[in-house]
Amino acid sequence: MLRKTPGHSGPIKMATKPPVDTVRPCNLGDLPRLRALESRSVHLDTAYGLVYRMGLADRALLTRLPLARIRTPTYILRRNGRHVIGQLACRRGDGRASLIAITPAPGLIGIPPWVELLEGMIAAAGGRGIRSLRAEVDNDEIEALDALRQAGFIVYARQEIWRREPEKPPRPATSILSRPATGADAFGIGALFVSAVPKLVLQAESLPEGPKGGWICRAGDRVIAHLSVQRGRRGILIRPVVHPDLADMAEPALASALAEIRAADRLPTYCCVRNYQGWLRDALENIGFVPWLRQTVMIRYTTARVVRTAISTPEPVGRALAVPPIAE
Repeated sequence: MLRKTPGHSGPIKMATKPPVDTVRPCNLGDLPRLRALESRSVHLDTAYGLVYRMGLADRALLTRLPLARIRTPTYILRRNGRHVIGQLACRRGDGRASLIAITPAPGLIGIPPWVELLEGMIAAAGGRGIRSLRAEVDNDEIEALDALRQAGFIVYARQEIWRREPEKPPRPATSILSRPATGADAFGIGALFVSAVPKLVLQAESLPEGPKGGWICRAGDRVIAHLSVQRGRRGILIRPVVHPDLADMAEPALASALAEIRAADRLPTYCCVRNYQGWLRDALENIGFVPWLRQTVMIRYTTARVVRTAISTPEPVGRALAVPPIAE
């Protein structure tokens, strides 16, 4: 601020308050602080929380490499002398991203700093061309759920995580073809997802992109199950989609795929079952899985989406305009 004072011919500078801290990307100097806070994180991505061993600080460092396939941008906010840090994951060229974790937990630092950090991360993600952010939140993380809602996240699915201890997978009672997915399976996988997954979820997550990491089960020329498999040093995560009209094939399909997955006898295996596939519970119990935890799946769009564009024709002068009813 500049101001003229008596006895001075020119303006002098007035003291100003230091700028308010804002959400900013983490730099190398923030890594020690991030390592110190890692143990107090709330995980918001099931795979990163259960099966991958690399910590937040190591991922923040790795993402600086120019050839990193998955980017994990990390952001920090300082409030009242304390810091809150969040990290997300996004693939090159993908318009979707997932929140990995935020630390410390809102019970330790409060909900308002979480909301402010989330809003900053949403803005930063939009600047990167990311259209949506997803979060998978344990149902007992009440304060985290509240903070996400205040930041504009909405619930679009619920899911249950099942766990199987490391042991030799059971031999399926019914023989069924199970193999890694290839590009030639794209049409069959798409038809399966359209039949088994609600439209709201498809709009939020889209179809699997490419065969990498996926397994399929076929009955004749029909894809009856698709299993996305994520393997890390701490475990294996399976996300199955099984055709609802073939419930009797669910157990042999899951058992056949499990028998083919490398390291299932050495690492714990987790299975993420969405609420619309809840009928898979009996099949999972029969092959050794037990319920582990329940989660809420939330999404936040970073840009407004145009649903429909219509061109209206002006009404003649003197004619009453019809007002359509409001949809309940």
